[in-house]
Amino acid sequence: MAAKVKTGKGSITREKILDAAMALIAERGYAATPIDVICREVNVSPPTIYHHFGSKEGLLAAVVERSVSEWYADLEAAVPLGSESIDRFADAMADSMRNRPDILRLILIMGLDRTSANASVRESVQRVRRQAIEHLTARMNRILGVLGGEFNEKLARFLLVQLDGIFVAREIDDGDDIEELLAMMRTAVIAVGVQLVAEQS
Repeated sequence: MAAKVKTGKGSITREKILDAAMALIAERGYAATPIDVICREVNVSPPTIYHHFGSKEGLLAAVVERSVSEWYADLEAAVPLGSESIDRFADAMADSMRNRPDILRLILIMGLDRTSANASVRESVQRVRRQAIEHLTARMNRILGVLGGEFNEKLARFLLVQLDGIFVAREIDDGDDIEELLAMMRTAVIAVGVQLVAEQS
C-alpha cells in the first residue's frame, strides 16, 4: 500500500512518526523497534501508522528516503554548484558525520540486516545506495571533469566505501579524528583516480 501524503495536522503527525521511528531504529535496530514502541513514543495508535504508511516496512522505507533526501540537501547546501572540490566535499562529509550521524547509522543498520522478513527494506536501502553512487558520480564529474562515466562511477563507488569505513570506525572507536582519516581518503581517491586514468590510456 502506498504511503498517503497528508496536509495540516495529518502532515505534522506523519513527520512526528518519522522522527520517532528514525531515532528509535537508529538506536535499537529495526527488529527491536516494534510498531507499539513507536506508537508510545508519538502517542498514536497502530492504525494511525498503518493509515500513513501501510505497514512497518512502508514506514521504514519512508524514514530511509526522507533521511537520504535531507542528507543530499545538506551536501548541496554545503557544496553548491560551481564551488565543488574534493576538499570542500570532504569537509561537508565531516560535518554530516558529526551533525547527522543518525542518518548514516540508520542506512548502515538497515543495509546490514539480512533477515528474510526485511528483504523489502534492504531493497529500499540498496536503492538509496545506488542513488548515492549517482549523486557522488555527478559530483566527481563536476570536480574532476568528465573523464568518462565509468571512470567517475568507479571513483564514486570507492569514495562511498571509504566513507562507510570512516563512519563505522568513528562509531566503534567513539573518536573524532575524522579530519585525518578524510585527508587520507582524499589521497587514496586521487591515487585510485591516477591509476584508473593510466589504465584507460
